[in-house]
Amino acid sequence: MDKIIFHKKFEKIMPILTLMILAGVIISISPQFFDLRQKITGFATLNTTVVILNITPNACNTTFESGWNLISIPCYDPTNDSIDLIFDSIDGSYRSIHSYEGDASTDPWKAYNPNLPSWVVQDLSGIDRKKGYWVYMDQNDSYFYNGITVDPNLISLSTGWNLIGYPTFENRSIEVSTSSIEPDFEYFYLYNASDPTDKYKQYTWNGSLPGPQDLNSTVPYYGYWVYMYSPNTWVIT
Repeated sequence: MDKIIFHKKFEKIMPILTLMILAGVIISISPQFFDLRQKITGFATLNTTVVILNITPNACNTTFESGWNLISIPCYDPTNDSIDLIFDSIDGSYRSIHSYEGDASTDPWKAYNPNLPSWVVQDLSGIDRKKGYWVYMDQNDSYFYNGITVDPNLISLSTGWNLIGYPTFENRSIEVSTSSIEPDFEYFYLYNASDPTDKYKQYTWNGSLPGPQDLNSTVPYYGYWVYMYSPNTWVIT
């Protein structure tokens, strides 16, 4: 029955995936079009970067610990990013979800609490695979969600603190994973809720951070704090 539901769900989002693929085709022919237009009319040429997206149906499965968890969800549904849908499997086990948007200087923290009355205005309504989230769990629970994954992912990072996701199933060494944003970042943090003694793990690309360099790899389902000296794009392939 689960497989049938998943296939029907994927069929439902196929038109959107088709449009995404067509958009990639259009982008890929754009440079030739504008080169020809320049030769004929003298208009300026537009430089276009072609990014080929691999879109795959996937199931996300992990476990959240009682208390605070810093998480991200690699799977998503392009037709519906609602918290109620994406966190349905742990409904009743989590108390609140929080995100951080550093470029929203007046109110960077956004939150959702499923236990508040319906008339309360909540400023966090959807889940983005490229963002990290603090989730407070009242008890341990197993999380699962059927959606799609996309590869590669480009995550825009702004100056200052960023709370970001890691939308892939691949474990990678921290040096390899962060190479695309060197030397524009300093701090890179992970919070491991299951570690009984040292939940925060840290890394700096030049070793300038006081304390142990104990963040050795980027791991799926975790969120990450990153401090940027200047804007850059984290490329996750």
